[in-house]
Amino acid sequence: MSSQKSSGNGFFQFCRQKQRDNPSWSALSPPDLVELCSPLWCGLSVEGRSRYGRACREAGGGGVTKGGFDSYGRPLVQLVNRSRQKELELEKMKADIKSRVDRALMNHQLEDETFFLLHTNVFCLTAEGGVVPAELSLARVSLRKGVEEIYQEFIEPGTLPKGYRADCTENSASTHKIPLDLALFNGNYQQIVEEMLEFLLALPDSGELPPLYCLPKYKDQNQQVLAWLLDRVQTDLADEVAFKLYSLPVLLYELAREENRSTDTSLSMSSLSGCDTKVPTISLAEAQLDRDMFIYTPGLSCSWHEEVETSYCTSAKVTGWSYMMFSLCCPLYGLELLPGKHVPAVEEMAKIGPESVTTTMSVCSGETGVSREMGRDVTREERDNPLKAWQKATKKLTTSLDEWERFGYQEQSSTDLSSEKWGH
Repeated sequence: MSSQKSSGNGFFQFCRQKQRDNPSWSALSPPDLVELCSPLWCGLSVEGRSRYGRACREAGGGGVTKGGFDSYGRPLVQLVNRSRQKELELEKMKADIKSRVDRALMNHQLEDETFFLLHTNVFCLTAEGGVVPAELSLARVSLRKGVEEIYQEFIEPGTLPKGYRADCTENSASTHKIPLDLALFNGNYQQIVEEMLEFLLALPDSGELPPLYCLPKYKDQNQQVLAWLLDRVQTDLADEVAFKLYSLPVLLYELAREENRSTDTSLSMSSLSGCDTKVPTISLAEAQLDRDMFIYTPGLSCSWHEEVETSYCTSAKVTGWSYMMFSLCCPLYGLELLPGKHVPAVEEMAKIGPESVTTTMSVCSGETGVSREMGRDVTREERDNPLKAWQKATKKLTTSLDEWERFGYQEQSSTDLSSEKWGH
């Protein structure tokens, strides 16, 4: 009888166990062994039989028969192990983020703790697992200082993979609008990686590379762009660099915990807060970051995208996510939201124009008071005081926790080039 069959049969495992326990049975043939063990097996309780069943399932790869394959010819055991590995990595990441936040909170340094946000644009992701990069942005932020600095670079895509030029052109036209022959492309990949490292390690006491936070749906895309860059730099540098990508919603969830609330509540109820500080789950944290409250806001994009009608600039994305995080977290710690650091600058809000102000949010898809409020015309008072107008609008647009539960979160359809995302 083959070892493959034995690994998937609890009764057979029981027979082998009895044969090992009784040396006189070692010469028995399988039929004789089965005949002797059958009465003993029937006398076992359900729990006793289940114990042998669990043992053989664990030995066989979590309930998967060794040697089995899926419809694509991939070993089932390998797929199960890969899934387990991803779950372990996810839990390790969550634990690390929580420990970082708790350690900074315990040392009374959370308000000054620095975090780095990452986003990339690509021309396409190929069926062969390759990537054609276009743009990259890093943001250095902290709760007290807001958005401190942004590093942005257009990446020279090099020779396009054969057969993908049309895909690159089509995706560019529908998202970031970056042409394949942009004059601002930087083809010095060694310089790009070195500048990224200088940006990430610019602060004193920077021992190891800090984690880079991004939305889960962009994780694979961002990883491929970073790996693409490292493949094109000197070997000694590539071997030393190990970028870690962490979940931005998990960070927001940990920062916005109610127990983190500052004892100084003088600013926590300020009208500058603008958003409900309740982020009870990681899923709702991701939904909050996906609301696109700052879409098309002037001054958030890079200088090139400021002249192009698109909301896909990487600099605008990381800045918008930072502003959303500040509006949810800073009131908890009694921190004021400063124009140009935690919210759009006053002069940038004034550039929106005297005719009307329109804001889009990806919260729910029904016709609600929120959606009606979003498209109204501004008053003369709001036009003369754009910052106050923004504060008033965001306060009215805030969706309470009850509304989230009543309507549910339905993500707007958007171009998502990532094949996988983190689980929660």
